[in-house]
Amino acid sequence: MHYIYETSTGNVVGVCTDKAMVENDLASGLAILSPATKVRGPVRHLSVVNGVVALDSDAYNAEVARAKRDFLLAETDVWSLSDRTMTAAQTTYRQALRDVPSQSGFPNTITWPTKP
Repeated sequence: MHYIYETSTGNVVGVCTDKAMVENDLASGLAILSPATKVRGPVRHLSVVNGVVALDSDAYNAEVARAKRDFLLAETDVWSLSDRTMTAAQTTYRQALRDVPSQSGFPNTITWPTKP
Protein backbone atom coordinates (compact mmCIF):
# COMPACT_ATOMS: atom_id res chain seq x y z
CA MET A 1 0.00 0.00 0.00
CA HIS A 2 1.36 3.41 -1.01
CA TYR A 3 0.05 6.68 0.36
CA ILE A 4 -0.42 9.75 -1.82
CA TYR A 5 0.16 12.89 0.21
CA GLU A 6 0.37 16.64 -0.22
CA THR A 7 3.99 17.69 0.13
CA SER A 8 3.04 21.08 1.57
CA THR A 9 0.80 19.82 4.39
CA GLY A 10 1.70 16.16 4.82
CA ASN A 11 -1.99 15.23 4.57
CA VAL A 12 -2.75 11.90 2.95
CA VAL A 13 -5.13 12.42 0.05
CA GLY A 14 -5.30 8.88 -1.30
CA VAL A 15 -3.84 5.42 -1.47
CA CYS A 16 -2.74 3.20 -4.32
CA THR A 17 -1.58 -0.36 -4.66
CA ASP A 18 0.43 0.06 -7.86
CA LYS A 19 2.89 2.93 -7.48
CA ALA A 20 4.06 2.67 -11.09
CA MET A 21 0.53 3.22 -12.45
CA VAL A 22 0.00 6.55 -10.70
CA GLU A 23 3.54 7.89 -10.38
CA ASN A 24 3.52 9.75 -13.70
CA ASP A 25 -0.02 11.06 -13.23
CA LEU A 26 0.51 12.80 -9.88
CA ALA A 27 -0.54 16.43 -9.75
CA SER A 28 2.03 19.01 -8.75
CA GLY A 29 2.54 19.09 -5.00
CA LEU A 30 1.69 15.42 -4.48
CA ALA A 31 4.06 12.57 -3.71
CA ILE A 32 3.90 8.86 -2.92
CA LEU A 33 5.09 7.33 0.33
CA SER A 34 5.36 3.65 1.14
CA PRO A 35 5.82 3.16 4.89
CA ALA A 36 7.92 0.07 4.23
CA THR A 37 10.31 1.85 1.86
CA LYS A 38 13.75 2.82 3.15
CA VAL A 39 15.18 5.77 1.27
CA ARG A 40 18.13 8.10 1.77
CA GLY A 41 17.76 11.43 3.53
CA PRO A 42 15.14 12.65 5.98
CA VAL A 43 12.33 10.97 4.00
CA ARG A 44 13.29 7.64 5.60
CA HIS A 45 11.98 9.04 8.91
CA LEU A 46 8.49 9.70 7.58
CA SER A 47 5.50 7.62 8.57
CA VAL A 48 1.76 7.90 8.25
CA VAL A 49 0.04 8.65 11.56
CA ASN A 50 -3.75 9.07 11.58
CA GLY A 51 -3.75 9.84 7.88
CA VAL A 52 -0.99 12.46 8.08
CA VAL A 53 2.61 12.01 6.99
CA ALA A 54 4.73 12.67 10.06
CA LEU A 55 8.45 13.08 10.61
CA ASP A 56 9.96 10.95 13.37
CA SER A 57 12.08 13.83 14.65
CA ASP A 58 13.89 11.76 17.30
CA ALA A 59 15.11 9.28 14.69
CA TYR A 60 16.11 12.09 12.33
CA ASN A 61 17.88 14.06 15.09
CA ALA A 62 19.71 10.90 16.24
CA GLU A 63 20.93 10.23 12.70
CA VAL A 64 22.16 13.82 12.31
CA ALA A 65 23.87 13.76 15.72
CA ARG A 66 25.61 10.45 14.97
CA ALA A 67 26.78 11.79 11.61
CA LYS A 68 28.25 14.87 13.33
CA ARG A 69 29.87 12.67 15.98
CA ASP A 70 31.35 10.40 13.31
CA PHE A 71 32.71 13.42 11.43
CA LEU A 72 34.32 14.84 14.59
CA LEU A 73 35.87 11.46 15.38
CA ALA A 74 37.20 11.12 11.85
CA GLU A 75 38.80 14.55 12.16
CA THR A 76 40.83 13.26 15.08
CA ASP A 77 41.71 9.80 13.74
CA VAL A 78 45.20 11.10 12.99
CA TRP A 79 45.75 11.42 16.73
CA SER A 80 45.54 7.65 17.11
CA LEU A 81 48.04 6.65 14.44
CA SER A 82 50.65 4.17 15.61
CA ASP A 83 53.50 6.69 15.35
CA ARG A 84 51.76 9.18 17.65
CA THR A 85 50.84 9.24 21.30
CA MET A 86 47.54 10.85 22.24
CA THR A 87 47.46 13.26 25.14
CA ALA A 88 45.06 12.59 27.99
CA ALA A 89 42.88 15.47 26.73
CA GLN A 90 42.73 13.96 23.23
CA THR A 91 41.80 10.54 24.62
CA THR A 92 39.11 12.09 26.82
CA TYR A 93 37.69 14.10 23.89
CA ARG A 94 37.46 11.05 21.64
CA GLN A 95 35.81 8.99 24.38
CA ALA A 96 33.34 11.80 25.07
CA LEU A 97 32.41 11.81 21.37
CA ARG A 98 31.84 8.04 21.45
CA ASP A 99 29.64 8.53 24.53
CA VAL A 100 27.39 11.19 22.93
CA PRO A 101 24.54 8.71 22.20
CA SER A 102 24.57 7.69 25.88
CA GLN A 103 23.77 11.20 27.10
CA SER A 104 20.40 11.45 28.85
CA GLY A 105 18.99 14.09 26.48
CA PHE A 106 20.14 12.39 23.28
CA PRO A 107 19.21 13.07 20.50
CA ASN A 108 17.46 16.36 21.25
CA THR A 109 19.78 17.83 23.88
CA ILE A 110 23.48 17.16 23.39
CA THR A 111 26.48 18.57 25.21
CA TRP A 112 29.28 18.42 22.67
CA PRO A 113 32.78 18.04 24.11
CA THR A 114 35.33 20.77 23.43
CA LYS A 115 38.17 19.79 21.12
CA PRO A 116 41.53 20.17 22.87
